[in-house]
Amino acid sequence: LQALLEGMGGEATRIPVVKTVAKIAASGQVDLSCVSGKLEVELATYLKKTNHILKVSALSALATLVETRQLSPSAAGCVVENASSLISDADLPLASAAIHMLCNLMDMSKESLPLVESHAKPMVYQLIQSPLVQGSSVEPLQAFFSKLADLFSSSSEKMAQVVSAIEALASGLDVKQNVRKTAAKCIASIYRGGEEVAHTYAAKLVKVIEEEEGKAHPTHSPASVLALLCLAEIGRTLDLSSSEGKSVDSTILKCLHSTSEDERGTASYALGCAAIASPDFFLPKIFKHMESHEKLRYLLLLSLKEVVTSAQGDSPSKLTEDHLGRIEEALFRFCETDEEALRIMCAECLGHMAVFR
Repeated sequence: LQALLEGMGGEATRIPVVKTVAKIAASGQVDLSCVSGKLEVELATYLKKTNHILKVSALSALATLVETRQLSPSAAGCVVENASSLISDADLPLASAAIHMLCNLMDMSKESLPLVESHAKPMVYQLIQSPLVQGSSVEPLQAFFSKLADLFSSSSEKMAQVVSAIEALASGLDVKQNVRKTAAKCIASIYRGGEEVAHTYAAKLVKVIEEEEGKAHPTHSPASVLALLCLAEIGRTLDLSSSEGKSVDSTILKCLHSTSEDERGTASYALGCAAIASPDFFLPKIFKHMESHEKLRYLLLLSLKEVVTSAQGDSPSKLTEDHLGRIEEALFRFCETDEEALRIMCAECLGHMAVFR
């Protein structure tokens, strides 16, 4: 092990040695205590090198040490600080790997939480604001905030501070829609573990939307759009039909009549997401509005599309054959309309249904 540590000093042998160390750590059959501390600090310094292969190899080795609980506590500060420097949109796969390692480190040692808060959290906040972060690259951010929520479970004040910080990042008028979606997903991941606090937050979001209705906005209300997105992401896993205060459904449906195209589109998305966790409550309301509000049919079909596509994922779906049958019946009925946009949307929904039925 000492020879390997010395081998890290040579440019030619550095990468093979780092990969060898990772394999030794993964085996769990060798005691690394004789090089503990020095090894982690040396690996951590490689995270700031320009050699991409070296950075990836060093991060992989450190992640293995964390997963196998062989990381020296004395080196945690250096590891967290240098790993946090990788959290940017310059290299999203590397940023994702760094975040996952930090989540595992917080699992292994709660003492590392202040270090992560100090070095990593500001970098994660910056990453939320990147328009490049979308799709699967949002998942590490969700995992990060979910882990923070678990560790902050006894401190509602700290949780509220994190939520407020994320809301502030996504509330600007010039913020892109996909950045708001990323922020909403992160906020939803914070409330995923607590049903009671999630319902309380949902009620707060409804109040925000209602307060924004009476204000004059040049194009749209950023606060309303963000609130609708948060309701959408929370509604994917939580039954919002029982939220306290004014009902979520009536608030979302009212937003479908907004003069702002952004708010109408976001309300459509929120309605579809809310129906994923509570189809018995929200689907009948979607069908009823499709019958009575002809001008809203396209938006409501977008809501149904969100419901249908959710059943194609790996997560268990609450949609029964009865729900799918009623959706199919509505789609076949409205695909006979003269409006081409409605016909195309019906066809898309039916195509998605054909995949899993």
